[in-house]
Amino acid sequence: MVIMFFRGMAVFACLLLQHAGHAIVSRQG
Repeated sequence: MVIMFFRGMAVFACLLLQHAGHAIVSRQG
């Protein structure tokens, strides 16, 4: 279903943002 697709995309984007955030923090500190 389309809802499941969008839910998967949202979870993927959330994980990607978390990974990017950790990379930025580790790079700064």
